[in-house]
Amino acid sequence: MGTPINRGDDNPQLQKQEFSFDFNSPARTSEHWKGINQSKMITQYNGTVFTTNRSSLTLSNSMAEATYEWSGPSSSSGTNSKYLTIDRWEIPEPKVEKPLVSHPSMYNAFYILGGCSGGTGQTDIDIGSYMAKFQEGISGNQKPGYSTGVIPGWFQESNFPGWTALTSSSLSYVALYIYRQYQKCLNGQTHYQDSTYSVRHTTTAPAYWSANVSDKNVNCIYSTILLLSELQNTDFWYYALPGRLAYKISASSSQIYGRLPSSVQSRAGFMWGWLKSPFGEATTGRNQIEIQGSYVLDQWPLDLYPQATSIY
Repeated sequence: MGTPINRGDDNPQLQKQEFSFDFNSPARTSEHWKGINQSKMITQYNGTVFTTNRSSLTLSNSMAEATYEWSGPSSSSGTNSKYLTIDRWEIPEPKVEKPLVSHPSMYNAFYILGGCSGGTGQTDIDIGSYMAKFQEGISGNQKPGYSTGVIPGWFQESNFPGWTALTSSSLSYVALYIYRQYQKCLNGQTHYQDSTYSVRHTTTAPAYWSANVSDKNVNCIYSTILLLSELQNTDFWYYALPGRLAYKISASSSQIYGRLPSSVQSRAGFMWGWLKSPFGEATTGRNQIEIQGSYVLDQWPLDLYPQATSIY
Protein backbone atom coordinates (compact mmCIF):
# COMPACT_ATOMS: atom_id res chain seq x y z
CA MET A 1 0.00 0.00 0.00
CA GLY A 2 1.46 3.34 -1.00
CA THR A 3 2.08 6.30 1.22
CA PRO A 4 -0.85 8.77 1.13
CA ILE A 5 -0.12 12.12 -0.48
CA ASN A 6 -1.99 14.98 1.19
CA ARG A 7 -2.28 18.33 -0.53
CA GLY A 8 -3.69 21.69 0.57
CA ASP A 9 -3.71 23.74 3.76
CA ASP A 10 -2.33 21.57 6.55
CA ASN A 11 -3.96 23.55 9.37
CA PRO A 12 -6.89 21.89 11.18
CA GLN A 13 -10.11 22.53 9.28
CA LEU A 14 -13.55 22.87 10.91
CA GLN A 15 -15.89 20.35 9.27
CA LYS A 16 -19.16 20.90 11.11
CA GLN A 17 -20.84 22.38 14.19
CA GLU A 18 -23.84 21.00 16.05
CA PHE A 19 -26.11 22.76 18.55
CA SER A 20 -28.66 21.06 20.79
CA PHE A 21 -30.87 22.01 23.72
CA ASP A 22 -33.48 20.47 25.99
CA PHE A 23 -35.03 21.50 29.32
CA ASN A 24 -33.43 18.66 31.25
CA SER A 25 -29.82 19.63 30.50
CA PRO A 26 -27.80 22.67 29.39
CA ALA A 27 -27.46 23.57 25.73
CA ARG A 28 -24.65 21.75 23.97
CA THR A 29 -22.27 22.69 21.19
CA SER A 30 -19.95 20.32 19.35
CA GLU A 31 -17.31 20.84 16.67
CA HIS A 32 -15.65 18.31 14.40
CA TRP A 33 -12.20 19.09 12.92
CA LYS A 34 -9.99 17.37 10.35
CA GLY A 35 -6.44 18.00 9.29
CA ILE A 36 -3.60 16.53 7.25
CA ASN A 37 -0.97 17.62 9.73
CA GLN A 38 -1.16 15.45 12.82
CA SER A 39 1.30 17.59 14.75
CA LYS A 40 -0.82 20.72 14.29
CA MET A 41 -3.98 18.84 15.24
CA ILE A 42 -2.31 17.58 18.43
CA THR A 43 -1.27 21.14 19.29
CA GLN A 44 -4.85 22.35 18.80
CA TYR A 45 -6.19 19.47 20.87
CA ASN A 46 -3.81 20.11 23.75
CA GLY A 47 -4.83 23.77 23.83
CA THR A 48 -8.56 23.03 23.75
CA VAL A 49 -9.20 19.81 25.64
CA PHE A 50 -9.26 21.34 29.15
CA THR A 51 -11.89 23.93 28.17
CA THR A 52 -14.36 21.30 27.00
CA ASN A 53 -16.78 18.89 28.61
CA ARG A 54 -15.69 16.08 26.32
CA SER A 55 -13.06 15.69 23.59
CA SER A 56 -11.63 13.01 21.35
CA LEU A 57 -8.64 12.85 18.98
CA THR A 58 -8.09 10.25 16.26
CA LEU A 59 -4.84 9.83 14.32
CA SER A 60 -4.71 7.45 11.34
CA ASN A 61 -3.21 7.20 7.83
CA SER A 62 -1.49 10.59 8.08
CA MET A 63 -4.86 12.18 8.91
CA ALA A 64 -6.11 13.65 12.19
CA GLU A 65 -9.66 14.20 13.46
CA ALA A 66 -10.79 15.91 16.65
CA THR A 67 -14.20 16.38 18.21
CA TYR A 68 -14.96 18.90 21.00
CA GLU A 69 -18.14 19.24 23.07
CA TRP A 70 -19.20 22.08 25.36
CA SER A 71 -22.19 22.62 27.65
CA GLY A 72 -23.59 26.02 28.40
CA PRO A 73 -26.37 28.48 27.60
CA SER A 74 -28.21 28.46 24.31
CA SER A 75 -26.94 30.96 21.76
CA SER A 76 -27.77 31.49 18.14
CA SER A 77 -24.13 32.21 17.36
CA GLY A 78 -22.82 29.29 19.39
CA THR A 79 -20.07 31.44 20.91
CA ASN A 80 -21.54 31.71 24.41
CA SER A 81 -22.31 27.99 24.44
CA LYS A 82 -18.61 27.30 24.92
CA TYR A 83 -18.63 28.93 28.35
CA LEU A 84 -18.52 26.24 30.97
CA THR A 85 -19.82 28.51 33.67
CA ILE A 86 -22.60 27.00 35.77
CA ASP A 87 -24.31 28.97 38.56
CA ARG A 88 -26.01 27.08 41.38
CA TRP A 89 -28.37 29.01 43.64
CA GLU A 90 -29.55 27.66 47.00
CA ILE A 91 -31.59 28.96 49.92
CA PRO A 92 -30.55 26.71 52.80
CA GLU A 93 -31.72 27.19 56.37
CA PRO A 94 -28.81 28.23 58.57
CA LYS A 95 -29.16 26.89 62.10
CA VAL A 96 -26.92 28.50 64.67
CA GLU A 97 -26.87 28.58 68.45
CA LYS A 98 -27.21 31.97 70.11
CA PRO A 99 -27.25 32.97 73.80
CA LEU A 100 -30.78 32.78 75.16
CA VAL A 101 -30.42 36.25 76.64
CA SER A 102 -30.04 37.68 73.11
CA HIS A 103 -33.36 36.30 71.85
CA PRO A 104 -35.63 39.05 70.40
CA SER A 105 -38.33 38.23 72.96
CA MET A 106 -35.77 38.68 75.75
CA TYR A 107 -34.71 42.01 74.30
CA ASN A 108 -38.36 43.09 74.22
CA ALA A 109 -38.93 41.90 77.80
CA PHE A 110 -36.00 43.98 79.05
CA TYR A 111 -37.30 46.89 76.96
CA ILE A 112 -40.63 46.67 78.80
CA LEU A 113 -38.79 46.34 82.13
CA GLY A 114 -36.84 49.47 81.32
CA GLY A 115 -40.09 51.33 80.80
CA CYS A 116 -41.04 50.55 84.41
CA SER A 117 -37.80 51.91 85.87
CA GLY A 118 -39.03 55.48 86.29
CA GLY A 119 -36.54 56.89 83.80
CA THR A 120 -36.01 56.29 80.12
CA GLY A 121 -34.45 52.87 80.70
CA GLN A 122 -35.14 51.71 77.16
CA THR A 123 -32.01 52.63 75.27
CA ASP A 124 -29.83 49.87 73.84
CA ILE A 125 -27.29 50.62 76.58
CA ASP A 126 -29.91 50.19 79.32
CA ILE A 127 -31.13 46.92 77.84
CA GLY A 128 -27.53 45.77 77.52
CA SER A 129 -27.10 46.43 81.25
CA TYR A 130 -30.10 44.25 82.01
CA MET A 131 -28.66 41.49 79.83
CA ALA A 132 -25.28 41.75 81.56
CA LYS A 133 -26.92 41.52 84.99
CA PHE A 134 -28.92 38.50 83.82
CA GLN A 135 -25.69 36.81 82.68
CA GLU A 136 -23.92 37.76 85.90
CA GLY A 137 -26.56 35.94 87.91
CA ILE A 138 -26.20 32.84 85.73
CA SER A 139 -22.41 32.86 86.06
CA GLY A 140 -22.66 33.18 89.85
CA ASN A 141 -25.41 30.54 90.09
CA GLN A 142 -27.57 33.08 91.90
CA LYS A 143 -31.04 31.90 92.92
CA PRO A 144 -33.77 34.00 91.28
CA GLY A 145 -35.92 34.30 94.42
CA TYR A 146 -38.84 35.72 92.45
CA SER A 147 -41.43 33.04 93.13
CA THR A 148 -40.54 32.27 96.76
CA GLY A 149 -42.06 35.39 98.24
CA VAL A 150 -39.66 35.20 101.18
CA ILE A 151 -36.17 36.63 100.75
CA PRO A 152 -35.55 38.52 97.50
CA GLY A 153 -33.14 36.70 95.25
CA TRP A 154 -31.26 37.89 92.20
CA PHE A 155 -34.37 39.50 90.71
CA GLN A 156 -34.79 42.60 92.84
CA GLU A 157 -34.93 46.33 92.29
CA SER A 158 -31.24 46.93 92.99
CA ASN A 159 -30.20 44.56 90.21
CA PHE A 160 -33.04 45.21 87.78
CA PRO A 161 -34.43 48.74 88.09
CA GLY A 162 -38.19 48.68 87.51
CA TRP A 163 -38.59 45.10 88.68
CA THR A 164 -40.93 46.00 91.58
CA ALA A 165 -43.18 48.08 89.35
CA LEU A 166 -43.17 45.39 86.66
CA THR A 167 -44.21 42.56 89.00
CA SER A 168 -47.04 44.61 90.51
CA SER A 169 -48.50 45.79 87.21
CA SER A 170 -50.60 44.20 84.48
CA LEU A 171 -47.30 43.38 82.79
CA SER A 172 -46.28 40.91 85.47
CA TYR A 173 -46.40 38.18 82.81
CA VAL A 174 -43.23 39.76 81.38
CA ALA A 175 -41.48 39.24 84.71
CA LEU A 176 -42.62 35.63 84.71
CA TYR A 177 -41.21 35.22 81.20
CA ILE A 178 -37.80 36.58 82.26
CA TYR A 179 -37.86 34.37 85.33
CA ARG A 180 -38.55 31.24 83.25
CA GLN A 181 -35.66 31.98 80.90
CA TYR A 182 -33.38 32.51 83.90
CA GLN A 183 -34.37 29.12 85.26
CA LYS A 184 -33.61 27.52 81.87
CA CYS A 185 -30.12 29.02 81.94
CA LEU A 186 -29.51 27.82 85.50
CA ASN A 187 -30.43 24.35 84.26
CA GLY A 188 -27.80 24.60 81.52
CA GLN A 189 -30.06 25.66 78.63
CA THR A 190 -28.10 28.84 77.98
CA HIS A 191 -28.54 28.89 74.19
CA TYR A 192 -31.32 28.53 71.67
CA GLN A 193 -31.39 27.45 68.05
CA ASP A 194 -31.90 30.35 65.69
CA SER A 195 -33.12 29.47 62.20
CA THR A 196 -33.25 32.03 59.45
CA TYR A 197 -32.64 32.18 55.71
CA SER A 198 -29.54 32.56 53.62
CA VAL A 199 -28.57 32.55 49.96
CA ARG A 200 -25.68 30.35 48.90
CA HIS A 201 -24.21 30.66 45.43
CA THR A 202 -21.77 28.34 43.72
CA THR A 203 -20.16 29.03 40.36
CA THR A 204 -18.17 26.42 38.48
CA ALA A 205 -16.10 28.25 35.89
CA PRO A 206 -13.10 27.64 33.63
CA ALA A 207 -9.77 28.70 35.09
CA TYR A 208 -9.49 31.42 32.46
CA TRP A 209 -12.79 33.01 33.52
CA SER A 210 -12.39 36.62 34.65
CA ALA A 211 -15.94 37.66 35.57
CA ASN A 212 -19.18 36.12 36.84
CA VAL A 213 -18.72 36.92 40.50
CA SER A 214 -18.75 40.11 42.54
CA ASP A 215 -16.21 40.49 45.35
CA LYS A 216 -17.40 43.95 46.32
CA ASN A 217 -19.14 44.67 49.64
CA VAL A 218 -17.71 41.65 51.45
CA ASN A 219 -18.74 41.76 55.14
CA CYS A 220 -21.35 44.41 54.36
CA ILE A 221 -25.10 44.35 55.02
CA TYR A 222 -27.48 44.39 52.06
CA SER A 223 -31.08 45.50 52.13
CA THR A 224 -33.33 42.98 50.40
CA ILE A 225 -33.81 45.35 47.46
CA LEU A 226 -30.08 45.84 46.98
CA LEU A 227 -29.45 42.12 47.39
CA LEU A 228 -31.88 41.23 44.62
CA SER A 229 -30.38 43.87 42.34
CA GLU A 230 -26.99 42.14 42.76
CA LEU A 231 -28.17 38.54 42.50
CA GLN A 232 -30.24 39.22 39.39
CA ASN A 233 -27.49 41.21 37.68
CA THR A 234 -26.14 39.41 34.60
CA ASP A 235 -22.90 41.42 34.85
CA PHE A 236 -22.01 39.36 37.92
CA TRP A 237 -23.56 35.95 37.21
CA TYR A 238 -23.81 34.09 33.95
CA TYR A 239 -27.01 32.44 35.19
CA ALA A 240 -28.61 35.09 37.39
CA LEU A 241 -30.91 34.30 40.30
CA PRO A 242 -34.18 32.69 39.10
CA GLY A 243 -37.45 34.53 39.69
CA ARG A 244 -38.81 31.89 42.07
CA LEU A 245 -35.87 32.29 44.45
CA ALA A 246 -36.09 36.08 44.20
CA TYR A 247 -39.71 35.83 45.38
CA LYS A 248 -38.62 33.51 48.20
CA ILE A 249 -35.94 35.96 49.37
CA SER A 250 -38.31 38.91 49.38
CA ALA A 251 -41.13 37.05 51.12
CA SER A 252 -38.97 35.39 53.78
CA SER A 253 -37.26 38.63 54.73
CA SER A 254 -40.48 40.58 55.18
CA GLN A 255 -42.26 37.78 57.05
CA ILE A 256 -39.48 37.20 59.60
CA TYR A 257 -39.00 40.93 60.12
CA GLY A 258 -42.75 41.37 60.61
CA ARG A 259 -42.73 38.87 63.48
CA LEU A 260 -40.06 40.75 65.43
CA PRO A 261 -41.22 42.92 68.36
CA SER A 262 -41.36 46.61 67.47
CA SER A 263 -38.66 47.33 70.05
CA VAL A 264 -36.32 45.01 68.15
CA GLN A 265 -37.28 46.40 64.75
CA SER A 266 -36.33 49.92 65.83
CA ARG A 267 -33.14 48.88 67.64
CA ALA A 268 -30.55 51.63 67.23
CA GLY A 269 -27.24 50.74 65.62
CA PHE A 270 -28.55 47.59 63.95
CA MET A 271 -29.80 46.80 60.46
CA TRP A 272 -32.08 44.04 59.24
CA GLY A 273 -30.52 42.62 56.10
CA TRP A 274 -28.22 40.13 54.41
CA LEU A 275 -24.56 39.92 55.42
CA LYS A 276 -22.33 39.02 52.48
CA SER A 277 -19.47 36.62 53.16
CA PRO A 278 -16.20 36.47 51.19
CA PHE A 279 -16.33 34.20 48.15
CA GLY A 280 -13.91 31.32 48.49
CA GLU A 281 -12.42 29.61 45.44
CA ALA A 282 -10.95 26.16 44.87
CA THR A 283 -9.80 24.10 41.90
CA THR A 284 -12.00 21.12 41.11
CA GLY A 285 -9.97 19.44 38.36
CA ARG A 286 -10.16 19.65 34.57
CA ASN A 287 -8.91 23.26 34.76
CA GLN A 288 -12.07 24.46 36.50
CA ILE A 289 -12.60 26.66 39.55
CA GLU A 290 -15.44 26.45 42.08
CA ILE A 291 -16.44 29.81 43.57
CA GLN A 292 -18.78 29.84 46.56
CA GLY A 293 -20.19 32.53 48.82
CA SER A 294 -23.29 33.33 50.83
CA TYR A 295 -25.57 36.03 52.19
CA VAL A 296 -27.19 35.47 55.61
CA LEU A 297 -30.36 37.18 56.82
CA ASP A 298 -30.33 38.60 60.36
CA GLN A 299 -30.24 41.82 62.35
CA TRP A 300 -26.60 42.85 62.15
CA PRO A 301 -24.71 45.47 64.20
CA LEU A 302 -23.62 48.44 62.09
CA ASP A 303 -20.62 48.94 64.39
CA LEU A 304 -19.15 45.73 62.95
CA TYR A 305 -20.62 45.58 59.45
CA PRO A 306 -21.23 48.66 57.29
CA GLN A 307 -24.26 48.97 55.10
CA ALA A 308 -23.79 48.26 51.40
CA THR A 309 -25.07 51.18 49.35
CA SER A 310 -24.19 50.12 45.79
CA ILE A 311 -23.48 46.90 43.92
CA TYR A 312 -20.81 48.55 41.74
